[in-house]
Amino acid sequence: MDQILDLVRQRLDWRAEHDDAAKMSRLPFWKLSLYRLPAIAMTLTFEIVVGVVISLFTRTMEKHLLLASFMPVLSAISGNIGLQASAATLRALATGHASENQLMAMIRVVVKELASATIIALVAGAVLWLVSGIWSASMAFGLVTGLR
Repeated sequence: MDQILDLVRQRLDWRAEHDDAAKMSRLPFWKLSLYRLPAIAMTLTFEIVVGVVISLFTRTMEKHLLLASFMPVLSAISGNIGLQASAATLRALATGHASENQLMAMIRVVVKELASATIIALVAGAVLWLVSGIWSASMAFGLVTGLR
């Protein structure tokens, strides 16, 4: 029985030493910021590119000002879908349902999340099509907004 308890203690000690969440909780705020900055920089860069693309369509935006009111909705939904997919993928990695040693399991998780995100995007697009079509009294406008 003592050997079993020793094994359990050793395992718990090993897990405590290799616990990334515990390591992150002990980091000073400035170092934590340094770890997070690359992802924020990528997002910022992507959003600037989106801003440039939108600015290319200022005439269209001026004609269809209502389109601008749906831009935050579109951005929020796409961001939310991405966060949910990344959280589920990280959970699969953390719980051992997928790992770098199990390539097929990892591919299954990514494909599953991609399929789920596609269904969510289709449903959200259909709802947005109906709402924006009714709001603007133009189902053609709604279709453009829903497909965006």
